Amino acid sequence: MVTGLRKIQLRREATRGTAVVTAMDQLFGRMTLTPTLNLYMPDDEERNSLALLHRRSEVGQQAALKYEGSLTFEQVINLLAMGIQGATADAGTGLITTPTGGINTRDWTYEPTLTALMAPNSYTIQYGDNQQAYQCAFVMASELEFVYAMGEPVMVSAELFGRYPSKVSFGASPTILTLEDAISQKTKIYADTTWAGLGTTQISDTLIAATVRIPTGIGPTRYADGSLDFSGYTEQKWAAEVDLTFKHNTSGVAEYDKYAAVGGTLTFIRLETTGALIEGALNKLFRLDLALRYTEAPELFGDQDGENVVRLVGKTFQDPTAVRQFRALVRNSQTALA
Repeated sequence: MVTGLRKIQLRREATRGTAVVTAMDQLFGRMTLTPTLNLYMPDDEERNSLALLHRRSEVGQQAALKYEGSLTFEQVINLLAMGIQGATADAGTGLITTPTGGINTRDWTYEPTLTALMAPNSYTIQYGDNQQAYQCAFVMASELEFVYAMGEPVMVSAELFGRYPSKVSFGASPTILTLEDAISQKTKIYADTTWAGLGTTQISDTLIAATVRIPTGIGPTRYADGSLDFSGYTEQKWAAEVDLTFKHNTSGVAEYDKYAAVGGTLTFIRLETTGALIEGALNKLFRLDLALRYTEAPELFGDQDGENVVRLVGKTFQDPTAVRQFRALVRNSQTALA
C-alpha cells in the first residue's frame, strides 16, 4: 500500500523477549525492517545431477531494523534505553530523577560505569501499513548515531536487532506524544580538563558540525533452546567515535594541539542542546559528555562557507579518575519510557 500509511509502534518489555502490545507509543521517523533466515543449502552433495542445489534448511533467524529521524527530547530516551543503559521499570527506575526546582521536569541520565553491565532494555516494535503489520520482540540497539549540522535538527539513527517478525494487527490506540525537535544550532560545546569539570569552559563561535557514533557492544547470543531465534544478548567493550569540525580559529587550533600532544591529550567534551522552557529555569535538554582523545590524522584547511576549518576525529577513552567515558542526559517532562 502507499508509503504514507506506514506506522511504527514500540513498547518496553518487562521480560526481554516477551512481547508487549498494550499501551504502545507511536514512534515518529523512518524505519526499514529486514527479516533474515539463516539458510543451509548444500551444493557439494553427490546426487547424479548437474543441478547445484536440491534443498534448503533454516538454521537460524532474526531481524535487522534501522531507525532514522530527527532527535526529539521526548522519544530519544527509548533509543538510549535500548543501547546505552536500561531502566528496571517503565517509570524509568535507575535512570530518572527530578532536578532541583522541578515539579514536572525529569532528568534521564545514561551513565555506564564501565565496571558493570549496562543492562539495556529490550522493546517490542510493530511496523507496517494499512495492509499488514509486523512485530519483532527483543529489539535492542547495536549502534546509535547523533549528527549535528548547522541549519538542521539534530538527527539520530539506530541500528537495531530483534527476533524474527510475526504478522500481527497493530496494538490499538497508541500514545501519540507532542514532540519537540532538538536543533543543532542551539547546541553549545564545552571543552574541559576533567570529567568533574564538564560544562565549565564553553567554546563559542567555532563548532560547525559534529557526529557521535556509538557501537554499543550489544549483540545477540544463541543457545540450544528449541527455537531458531536468538536466545539472549551479550555486552562487549565499546568506544564512541566522535567527528568534530571546528572553525580554524584560536579554539580550533587549541583542539588540534590536543591531537599533536605526546600521548594525545585526554579532553572532556560536552555537547548540550537546549529546547523550550518546561518550568522555572528548566529547559528541555539533550546533552552528551565524552572523555576522548583525537586518534585520526586531522583534516586542516577544509572549506565551509568560505572559512577555513579543521576536522578532528577521535574515540572515547576511559577517564581513570571518574572511571567513565560517556554520559547522556535528556531533560523533558516524560515520566515513563514507552
